[in-house]
Amino acid sequence: MKNIAVSLGVMFVGVSTALTYYAFEGVLRHSIDLIWHDWLNTDLHRALVVPLTIGLSVIFFGLQHY
Repeated sequence: MKNIAVSLGVMFVGVSTALTYYAFEGVLRHSIDLIWHDWLNTDLHRALVVPLTIGLSVIFFGLQHY
């Protein structure tokens, strides 16, 4: 009986982890399109991509360590 409970627990954790990663990937894919293509219009302003990437990375790093 204990082995069945452990097996069900492992399956539950595995499925919930897979669903979490799937949802995160979907949100991330949508966010990248929204931010880079719609808000910042990087297709038109190619010269801004590298400075924006570095700047946003520094801001993200700072917020993570705040």
